[in-house]
Amino acid sequence: MLRSVGHMQLARIDDLLRLGPNERIILEPDADSPAAVARQIASLANTQGGTIVFGVHARRKPKGVRNTKATLRTISRALELITPTVLIEPEVVAVDGGAVVLLDVPHGYDPPYTTADGHVPVRQRSKTTSATAAEAAELAARAIHSAALIPLDPTSRSDMQRLRPKSAAPMIDLEHILLKLERLIIANAELARKLDAANSWQSRLTDQLLGAVLGLVVSTLVFYLLGIG
Repeated sequence: MLRSVGHMQLARIDDLLRLGPNERIILEPDADSPAAVARQIASLANTQGGTIVFGVHARRKPKGVRNTKATLRTISRALELITPTVLIEPEVVAVDGGAVVLLDVPHGYDPPYTTADGHVPVRQRSKTTSATAAEAAELAARAIHSAALIPLDPTSRSDMQRLRPKSAAPMIDLEHILLKLERLIIANAELARKLDAANSWQSRLTDQLLGAVLGLVVSTLVFYLLGIG
């Protein structure tokens, strides 16, 4: 939605331009491609969240994007390239001679957020990089920890059914299973970090196998919870 410029919006844009780029602020001339925008969005969701400002040119001048509708289409396509889904709404702000597009990306609670090429982007200071196997595992552990903190209503039939296999087996200790899974991920992350620091061939092997191992463990847990097989 196109909005007229107010003092608060001008002040916010000025602050973003003054402070950025950094770990939480990304300044871009325009949304060049869905893949590039998806990488930037996912990097913020995987780290601390933040804001992307489209329409910033040389010397941090907010001159606006080339075509507002085209920029919004690119952002929409970029969101389709991120897994899991990131729910955000662009804000278009009128400036002298054009429009700046602000994209506020929340800190993600279901990481790691991956792009279509299979990478896990993260922010390191003012740059976007791809996470190592250890960093990706730590993000997965963060998601498991967040899920374990979601309160369940013991009076809710749907909540209880989510924890009970279809075979009507006794109630499982989901928190205990999640704790073990988290410890497994952290242990694998520590191993991957050491191998990565050693720059050995094992680190490359870890990058390929760690995702498969974690996927197998999580799949087994889900199948057990749903009573499949």
